[in-house]
Order: sequence, then C-alpha cells, then structure tokens
Amino acid sequence: MILEEALKDGGGLSPHDAALALLAFLSSELPAGGIAAEKRLVALFPLIVDRALGEWNKPPSSPGGSPSPSPSPNGSTFSPVRNGEGDEQRQSHLHEVGGWLSMPNAPISPQRNVGSQQRNPSVSRSIDQDPIVRLLRAPKPNDFQSTSLIEILVSESIANHRPAIRFRFPIGALNAFPPLVDDWKTFFASELERENVKMKSSRGGFGSFPNPATDVKTRSTGKENASRLLHLIQVKPSQQSELINHYKTLQPTGSRQLGAQRFASPPRANMSMPASGNTAHEPCLTLSMLEEFLILFLRFPMANGGLYWKEQRREMYRTRTSRAANTPYGQRVYSYLFSTYVQYFVKHGITYQNETIDVGVDCFDRAVTIDEKELGGNDSNCSGELFLRLVIEFWLEGLNKALTTNQSIQRFRNVRSSSSSNVAQPTMSDALELSKPLEYPSTPPPQPLQSSIISLVRHLISDPSLRNLIEKASGLVQTRQVKEREGVSVGNSEMAWCLTPALTAMQPSLLNYIRQGLSCGPIHDRSSSFYTALDTWLAYLEPWNYKRSQGSGSSMGNISSRLRNVAASKSNHPVERRPVLVAPKSSAPSTYSSNWEAYVCANAHFYTVPLAIFLKRARELDFTNQGNKMEYKRSFVLVQRVLRVYSRKIVSTINVLLNKRADVLSTALFAKHCTNLLEFCPPLTWKLSDCQVCATNLLEEVYSQHQKRKDAMDLFDRLEEKLESVFSGIGSNEDVALGKVLDQVRSIVNLPLDYRVMPDQQSRRHSNGSRLLRLFGLGNQDI
Repeated sequence: MILEEALKDGGGLSPHDAALALLAFLSSELPAGGIAAEKRLVALFPLIVDRALGEWNKPPSSPGGSPSPSPSPNGSTFSPVRNGEGDEQRQSHLHEVGGWLSMPNAPISPQRNVGSQQRNPSVSRSIDQDPIVRLLRAPKPNDFQSTSLIEILVSESIANHRPAIRFRFPIGALNAFPPLVDDWKTFFASELERENVKMKSSRGGFGSFPNPATDVKTRSTGKENASRLLHLIQVKPSQQSELINHYKTLQPTGSRQLGAQRFASPPRANMSMPASGNTAHEPCLTLSMLEEFLILFLRFPMANGGLYWKEQRREMYRTRTSRAANTPYGQRVYSYLFSTYVQYFVKHGITYQNETIDVGVDCFDRAVTIDEKELGGNDSNCSGELFLRLVIEFWLEGLNKALTTNQSIQRFRNVRSSSSSNVAQPTMSDALELSKPLEYPSTPPPQPLQSSIISLVRHLISDPSLRNLIEKASGLVQTRQVKEREGVSVGNSEMAWCLTPALTAMQPSLLNYIRQGLSCGPIHDRSSSFYTALDTWLAYLEPWNYKRSQGSGSSMGNISSRLRNVAASKSNHPVERRPVLVAPKSSAPSTYSSNWEAYVCANAHFYTVPLAIFLKRARELDFTNQGNKMEYKRSFVLVQRVLRVYSRKIVSTINVLLNKRADVLSTALFAKHCTNLLEFCPPLTWKLSDCQVCATNLLEEVYSQHQKRKDAMDLFDRLEEKLESVFSGIGSNEDVALGKVLDQVRSIVNLPLDYRVMPDQQSRRHSNGSRLLRLFGLGNQDI
C-alpha cells in the first residue's frame, strides 16, 4: 500500500517516479494479479485522477483526498462524490493547484540524472518519453512494451467485465456548462411528463427513455447532442436513479423553473451514498471509469484553479518563435495527450458502406464499416462517439447558448422594429447580427483549447476515408450532370451522404463555433477567438490541401516516417500513408478540383454565412498603415487568405445550389446538409449577391487607405518599393494585388463587370512629376 499512501498524501514520490510506479503496476501486476489487482486498480483510479488533474476544491471542514468506491444498498459499487463544494457554484468543483497537468515546469526525478539536468536545464527528452505522458496517453499501435491507463479503461469499457464498478459524478460539477445542464433538465422533464401521462392510462413504473438516435419524431428534449450523450453512457437514463428521483421532486415546480434552476452544492459529508430521492442531496450521474476520466479530462481547462494557462497566453503570443519553450509544462502535456486521444478515438482510414452513411444524431449507429479491424467494434465506436460529443459539448458549445435561426430572426426583427416600422426579412448581409449568441459577448474556450479544436478539425478533414467518400460522390454527381445536359432520363434521385460520421456529428456545432468566433471575437487582438475561428474555418473549407504521402522532406520526423514505411513494406504490416498539409500562400490560387464538388455541396453554408460575417467585420481591420508599417500588409494578407479560397468553380457550385438550379444529386446532398444543421440552418433564400454592399464597402476602405499611403510616398519610398518587389517578391506590386482582389470580389458577390472602386478618385489629374514617375514604373496605377 506504499503507492496508495504516496498518491493520497501527495508526497514521498516525485511525479515521474509515481507515474513509473503506476506504469509498472498496469503493465506487470494488473495482468497477472487477478481479482486482488483489479480491486487495487479501482482503489487507485480516483487517486490517479487527483494527482493528474488536482483535487477538487473543498471547504475547510471537509476531509481531504478521494475515498475509494463504497458499496451501495443495491449491491453496485459506487464512489462517493469527490471533494466538497464551495458556496458559489462557479467556484466549486475546481481542480486545485498541484496536479501534474497544472505544473508550470517539468518535474525532475530525484533518482534519475539529477546532476545532468541541473547542469543543463535546457536538455529534455522527448515529451513522448515523459513518464506522465506514457501513463496517461492513448495506446500506440503495435506498442506492446507498456500499458497506459487509457488502454486499461477502454478495455474495461468494451468488455464490461465488472458492470457493478461505477463512480458517482455530481451534476453540480457541470454548472460551468449551463446549456448542457439545461438541456438535460429539459430532457428529463419532458420524459417525466410523458410518463405521467402514461401512468394515468396504465400501470405506473418508469419505462425506458427514447433514444434520440432512434426516436423518429422530433421531441422538445433539448439539444440532440446533449440527449445523445445521456444515451452513450453505459448506465442509461432510465437507470440513473438519482437523476430520476431528483427530477421527480422538482417536477411539480413547473418546467419553467426547471429550466432556470441550478443545482445546489451541499456539503460533501451528505453525499457518501446515493440520494435515493432526498432533495437535500446533489444528484449524481453513474459513470464507468472511462466515462468519468474523459469528462474530467475534457472539462479540466475550464475548471483548472492553477491559472497558468490564462496568465501566459498573451506572453506566448508575443514571443511566437519561442512559444514551445514558454508554454507551461502542464499545458504542453495536456495538448499532447489530447492529440493522442483524437488519433485513438477518432481513427483514420475506416471504410464505410456508402449506403449506410447518413445525417442525423444517429449517424454513428447507422454507419456500417467493412474494415476487418472494425468488425464487431460497436462498443469501441461508442467510446469514440462519446469522446467526440464531449469535445463538442464542452469546447465548441461550452458556455454559449446558440440561438436557432427562427430565434435569431425574431430578435433581429425586434431590434429593427424599435427603430423602424417597416422591417424587412434579413438577408445574408445580416448574418453578423443573427450569429451572436443568446448572451453577448460570448465566452470562447481558453486559447489552448481553440488551438486543439483546429487540430481536431484538421484531423477530421485529412481522413483518407473522407477523401474516398467525397471522390465517389463527386463522380456520381458529375455523371448525373452529364446525363441531364444530354437529356438522358435517369429515374434514381437518391444520394448517399458523403461525410464521415465524426464530421457529420460535428457539423452543426462547428458552424455555430465559427460564426460566434468571427462575430464576437476582438479583431484588433491577434490572440483572440476571431483569428482562431478564422483559421478553423479556412482549414475546414479546403480539405484538398491535404495530399496523400508516404513521408517526404528533410525533417527528422519525416525521415523516421520513411524508415518505418520501408520496414513495413518488407513485412506483413501495411505501408503507412500520412496525409500531408500543403499550406497555400495568401496570393496562391485555390487548388480545388471537381473531385471535391460533393464536399462543397455537403458544406455549402460553411462557404456562405462565415464569409458574409467576415466581409462586414473586415472593415474593422487596420489598413491605415499608421504607427506600424506592417499592419496594412497583415490586414491585406488576411483578406487575401479568405478570398483566394473562392475560385470561380466553387462560386459557381454555390450559386447553382442557392439558386435551385443544381442537378438532382447535388440538390440531395445540399438538402441533407440543411437537415443535419437542424434548427441552425440559415434561410434558404439567402444569396451571395446579398453581400454586395458589404463587399464594396470593404473594397473602398482598402483602396482609400492604399491610395493615401501611395500619395504620401516620396521618390525614394517608391524606388525602394519597386526594388523590393523586383528582388524579393515580398509584397510585390500592391496595385496588381488590389486588382486581383477586386476580380475575386466581383466574382463572389456578382458585381457588374464595369464596377470601379472609387472612380472619382481615379479620374484626378496627375502632375508632371507623377507622369515622370510612371515612366519609370514608380507611379500610381489605376484599379
């Protein structure tokens, strides 16, 4: 029991030595120890969580530590609720300072190479070899040397050998996510009301809750993702006795109060056993070890009392070149662990039967795989869906309550009606006003999580399975277009969905996340949510920037990848093919091809609504070139990065869809996309041409500031600019670049061909000196 005591007291063993001791237990003692070792694992689990994340905060009168699970009256094994709660709900259930993932500096083991590390602190081994990372990371493929905690928890979850081992998670710990708690309240309240109606006509008894994945009728049970989460937990909603008893006692107060109340947080001493209907107790979810770990891990950045992540965010942005060195140790470990979980729970290369892919909350259940490795893997797939939906709920949606389209339009009309008696229907140019959440300003996730969301999106769109589905669907669409142009009659109008289940499940929340980031993030703070939402959006728009590769380049990572491929090609293992991102320059044309037409059809609103928001907000960018010489170029490059995505082929595909002139199969994909967005689908009457005023206002702002700067330049400034464009190519010929931007905007919003930006300014008379400068190519050019 030395290990248990060391973990419980937080002393005796350094973090690395404690992690190494736990690794030895998981790899050696647990596989050969039988029931005694399994009981020890159950006792160690809450101690591991407390050491990794930090203990939950508690009032002084509460006992310390996390007790081991205790048997409940019905024979199941429950853990008491974790350490006590404070008076204010927002300050309760926070992880105290001291957890491994909140440490600012890497721990130094007192038993290993202390002298060498002290002599040269900058020398550190790879983070992959860190004992804490080895303990908590997801298992590596073909790695049989060590066993991680996640591997044990997943195997327990899939096999479900011990269904009686359950842990109690207080709902009050989710008060930091009001939308999720409110949706669960709505779900239980509606089901209790349904049961009350049943009991009047038949015998009582709490029946099974309808699964949102299989319930055909649309019900007012809260957000689908939140309801789906309840059914992904192994202990189903109909068996969550504490929640049922709690809501039964609250039901007479009325559904309106149910939606507004927050759970109280009583002292910890009252929570050692299930509530059994006592309203003085805080209700708890009954979870498996894997479910509790994933919930605690993904909520940790929002419940971290250490504040290291928040304090160093701006400093890290200012010193971008040394960001890795300045990033706190705990944050680096957390980001790395999350990346391993993404690769493990959301796997690449799964082959699906096309006819089983569809939209909706049940997209994971419907999808049938034909990969031999995935046959019979429904429970594993359930763990992956649980992980992804927790990320969606905690990170993408978080604290913000997104308004439905109807609610946004109603708010728009209420605001406009107060200033005008004639309120028109909102158009796409009003997308900025319609995208703001219920409570403004919005609360984005912490900056490190925004970067992890970008990594998750890149992981999803670089999946080879997505490319295969898209190419197959695009081929069918183009074949159908040819036949319709030739007048050939084709009866079949059905079209299978072409996005992976993970991308399908994420689509509605991701659109809201991007819209809210672009509409609410400060535009003059380059570390704000505006820029991370912009990067996320641009990455999602161009999955074709990921190319199939077996590893190339000169970096050590690529060299090791090629060596693994060579070794694999001479063995029975398949050759590793990793998608490689070919990042385009801001002035480079889009590499879109017709092979990705189905992707544009299945994500059309991602190409329209965020663009409308950007065109209106881009006027806030600094094009004045005052104070900072590079600010104009930075702002202009940002506009170029967005507009370069919209090639004429993409704009044509979008306009054909919005104008209802697309072929049957493209229309079917677009209709499924709208269905998948549910109540957040924008009005189908919106057109890109609605944004003409916003686009021309942006062009006039850019051009006027550019012209002012040109007029203020003397002969030497012009000569310097000309030489710079000739020899370096950096910022070459801004007039030509402006002309290119004008052509792109003209194509996107359908401006007249004879449109000129500020023509009155271009018709001014030039002096003799200006004519002389133009002879040498140094003067102003008309745009």
